[in-house]
Amino acid sequence: MKHLYLILSVLIASSCSGQEVTGREIFGGYVYVIDNEAYSISEVIRQQERGSELHRTLRQARRNQLWSEVFGLTGGYAARPRPRRRTLRTG
Repeated sequence: MKHLYLILSVLIASSCSGQEVTGREIFGGYVYVIDNEAYSISEVIRQQERGSELHRTLRQARRNQLWSEVFGLTGGYAARPRPRRRTLRTG
């Protein structure tokens, strides 16, 4: 997943013609900093023109991030330790 964000950061940097774009990981996601202003991935997508390759790539990355969070949550829930059942013996 980190490689995807690295590729996205490079794509954004190459399309911004001279602007420096850095990505920072925060709790629950990433923030992209352009000219000392922080943008979420949704805001970066809104700034791109519709139909461009970068616009499609960013939307697909956001969708993949959502699915990875869903599968990670369900996988963590399924892997949790189960409590042992105790049986009472009489006799």
